[in-house]
Amino acid sequence: IDTGYHPTYRLLFLAGQKPTDVTAMLGTYRLPLAAEDTALAMVKFEDGMIGQIFSSWGLRGPGARPALFYIMGEAGQLWGEIDKLYYQPVGFSSPAAVEYPGWDYGRSFGAEIGHFVDAIAGGYEPLHSVDEATLTLKVIMGAYQSVAEKRIVELT
Repeated sequence: IDTGYHPTYRLLFLAGQKPTDVTAMLGTYRLPLAAEDTALAMVKFEDGMIGQIFSSWGLRGPGARPALFYIMGEAGQLWGEIDKLYYQPVGFSSPAAVEYPGWDYGRSFGAEIGHFVDAIAGGYEPLHSVDEATLTLKVIMGAYQSVAEKRIVELT
């Protein structure tokens, strides 16, 4: 699932609850890699909600700009791009958009690393905790186990 940790921790944060089960499929479709270039995982949560993780080096999603997350629910849809957030309530034909002009990936990445170093030096827990990182890895390892065993894996 290679870079699937980014969408995995996003999904866990947005779900706001612990995952209970995971199943996945992997494939190599475009790139000459020893491992997969594309992965799809489904994650079930405590209240029965289902989330999906799609990660690929070989395939781009539809549209000109990649969505970082996409949520569908009983009240509508919410999705985010690198510098925009969209919300489309049920019954509306087009979404409302909030733009974040001036966003800069390089500056953001530098701030993330700086925060982590400050947390270690200052003896406090970074914004993303060890528990969050552990749960993210548990989902990814469960997805690989699901592929190897061809079954849904319970996350304990």
